[in-house]
Amino acid sequence: MAHDLQQLTNYFRAVCEAFGYCPTTARVVFSAKGDDKAFCGCGEHHLVRLLKPATAEDMAIQFQQERSN
Repeated sequence: MAHDLQQLTNYFRAVCEAFGYCPTTARVVFSAKGDDKAFCGCGEHHLVRLLKPATAEDMAIQFQQERSN
């Protein structure tokens, strides 16, 4: 599982510009390379640089947890 987490973390680092926590849902959201906005399931677009910071590993953990549900 640690190997899978590292692969997911590397993937998110490669394709995403920045990560942050949505203030409405507390979910990790990301902006794609070359963009500063992230779309969240709450229906809002967020400027990721203005959100509480998150990491690629936070995104990978969230992704793994969602897959296991």
